[in-house]
Amino acid sequence: MLVLKNNNVSHIMVPQYETLDGPAIRNFAKGYLETANYLCDDREIESWPRGYVCDVINSIVGEPFRAWVMQRIKDRNEVLGEGEEVNIEMDRDVHEAFMRSTYVSSK
Repeated sequence: MLVLKNNNVSHIMVPQYETLDGPAIRNFAKGYLETANYLCDDREIESWPRGYVCDVINSIVGEPFRAWVMQRIKDRNEVLGEGEEVNIEMDRDVHEAFMRSTYVSSK
């Protein structure tokens, strides 16, 4: 997750996970009435770019949205690590940097 502030818009990059799909994001936003002033109904919003919708919600809701996204990322990472030997030993500084990072490369 990456957050950039540009005037009144707070941009956020949300990973493409099943638990962070469009319906889940819109369902989160429904819990904050002020988002209704900026987002249209569910039928029309499906055609909006996902990144734009996330930026709008992040700009309005702020930290609760970022915390919600981070929890979905942590939950996914825990599920992926269950039952498999995917853990490695690493330096504490590297581990802390790794845990703060959510950037994924396809290369």
